[in-house]
Amino acid sequence: MSLAAMFLLCAVKVPEAVSDMLTSEFHHPETVQRLNAVLKFHTLWRFRYQVWPRMEEGAQQIFKIPPPSINFTLPSPVLGMPSVPMFDPPWVPQCSGSVQDPINEDQSKSFSARAVSRSHQRAEHILKNLQQEEEKKRLGREASLITAIPITQEACYEPTCTPNSEPEEEGALYTLNFFGVEEVTNLASRRLSVSPSCTSSTSHRNYSFRRGSVWSVRSAVSAEDEEHAAEHTPSPHVPQPPQAVFPACICAAVLPIVHLMEDGEVREDGVAVSAVAQQVLWNCLIEDPSTVLRHFLEKLTISNRQDELMYMLRKLLLNIGDFPAQTSHILFNYLVGLIMYFVRTPCEWGMDAISATLTFLWEVVGYVEGLFFKDLKQTMKKEQCEVKLLVTASMPGTKTLVVHGQNECDIPTQLPVHEDTQFEALLKECLEFFNIPESQSTHYFLMDKRWNLIHYNKTYVRDIYPFRRSVSPQLNLVHMHPEKGQELIQKQVFTRKLEEVGRVLFLISLTQKIPTAHKQSHVSMLQEDLLRLPSFPRSAIDAEFSLFSDPQAGKELFGLDTLQKSLWIQLLEEMFLGMPSEFPWGDEIMLFLNVFNGALILHPEDSALLRQYAATVINSAVHFNHLFSLSGYQWILPTMLQVYSDYESNPQLRQAIEFACHQFYILHRKPFVLQLFASVAPLLEFPVSKLCGNKGRPTQ
Repeated sequence: MSLAAMFLLCAVKVPEAVSDMLTSEFHHPETVQRLNAVLKFHTLWRFRYQVWPRMEEGAQQIFKIPPPSINFTLPSPVLGMPSVPMFDPPWVPQCSGSVQDPINEDQSKSFSARAVSRSHQRAEHILKNLQQEEEKKRLGREASLITAIPITQEACYEPTCTPNSEPEEEGALYTLNFFGVEEVTNLASRRLSVSPSCTSSTSHRNYSFRRGSVWSVRSAVSAEDEEHAAEHTPSPHVPQPPQAVFPACICAAVLPIVHLMEDGEVREDGVAVSAVAQQVLWNCLIEDPSTVLRHFLEKLTISNRQDELMYMLRKLLLNIGDFPAQTSHILFNYLVGLIMYFVRTPCEWGMDAISATLTFLWEVVGYVEGLFFKDLKQTMKKEQCEVKLLVTASMPGTKTLVVHGQNECDIPTQLPVHEDTQFEALLKECLEFFNIPESQSTHYFLMDKRWNLIHYNKTYVRDIYPFRRSVSPQLNLVHMHPEKGQELIQKQVFTRKLEEVGRVLFLISLTQKIPTAHKQSHVSMLQEDLLRLPSFPRSAIDAEFSLFSDPQAGKELFGLDTLQKSLWIQLLEEMFLGMPSEFPWGDEIMLFLNVFNGALILHPEDSALLRQYAATVINSAVHFNHLFSLSGYQWILPTMLQVYSDYESNPQLRQAIEFACHQFYILHRKPFVLQLFASVAPLLEFPVSKLCGNKGRPTQ
């Protein structure tokens, strides 16, 4: 223990030497050395509270430990629950009241008296409630995972160390009174203050009465008796745990341990390095996850380290399996705080950092307890980061833009912005304002002055710049080679598309995690937000066609666009299945079904999207049975028939649409056939090339 404390002290004074020593041990060629290095790390972890008690008196005034240098803050209020409380923990003293006494008395009575006795009926009612409560406890114990909580910390529960308050329940009163005055001597030897809550509360209450000149029983007690009682009444005191000492250089050792979780080599006794590393990290994560993740949180704001750290966090989640609730809660809030930091601190790689964070955040949100869409929406709106995290965020677009010319002496121009304004229209107006010839128009691009990011001409301005009072976004008109500008546009569009994929995945994971009791209110709020969103369903089915043909990154962007459309279908399916089947839909359902139609038109030959589309429309028809029997098919059948005729040579697409129509016919038969005929009729009309004079007949 003393050696571990001394090593932790050395890590504060000489971090470089300690870091080199740990690194050499973790990368040692021998299996035994690597395994022992992980065990040594666990030893340091267990004795992190033993440093200050073993130092000299007054050492805290001389010996200073640098605090964690995390550059971003958490959202306020913190989202989710810190941890799931253990249901009926075995270390809490069991309370046994006097409820069983009247039950036992009634059982000894005669049958005739028992039949007419109200007390027996009351006893039976109480016994039934007790049995239900015991069954509830049994189910709760079975659902609780004792391996996911810090047993060492939780088992230190001491009823007499709780703050003095009058218990509301009879069980709590018995628990606090269980420790009487006779145990004061034994518990005082363990440096714990023992004072029954009811006694201390009464004494404080009587003192307040006496100060208010109100008569009480204690007012008749002599002053000498009061002083004598005060001497033997211990004051309530909750012992504070010692401060942990775990320097940053030792926190950085978590990275090689994460790598060792994939080390499959085995020691002579059959113990694998990966198993030891996994168990050690699991124990550390359930006890103090903020300390384990300290190195990640400190370095995530460094540009050249973020990709590596996000990769390590994914590897940690993959090897651990399911994050403990307390780890997920801390990591989720810190990642949200990281997004807030990059929104408020613009830099060139900030958008890449936000997209990378979002693509990992959705994997963590599934393990956070007590997280609801309403609370998340309110907190993000308060922090002014709702647009970056929620795909349903509805913000009005900016009304004006200020564009600066190439030269500093040029007078900037202020341009009005409407709901349907694209950057292409702004670029044309800027070229005319700065007298740039049309032959040179391909060499000029609009770039954000604050973020130094280029804008794609087909992007809507309201999707990029929300409205801010008395603030107009500043843009620069930049002269650039067309090939370089196209490359930057390709990269920027890919980043924004990846960011939206992360937001949609985040909302899908959150919707799947919502408890059944709150599912309907969650999807109802989601539906209302999407209907209020001006860019819906346009943002869900937009595609950058002009960039797909690029030989360098066109295929990657095309694949990412396909993934985005498939995820939107999955999100709407989760929303549909969470709604009641008798939901009073109006014409607004057409907006949601248009997302399905647009995805099928844009990517009809993608097998994964085609399968997702067919399964979703069939599930929707089954769920909203009454709606589709009346008019639901008329919104999806025209698109399906048109795509079927255009890609008839594709056997996979043809079979998928035929299978979907076959299921529709089995489900509704005559209503489906009638809507099928109504949908195919406009497609069979041939266009008239010319009308002949007054007779109105087509020219042959």
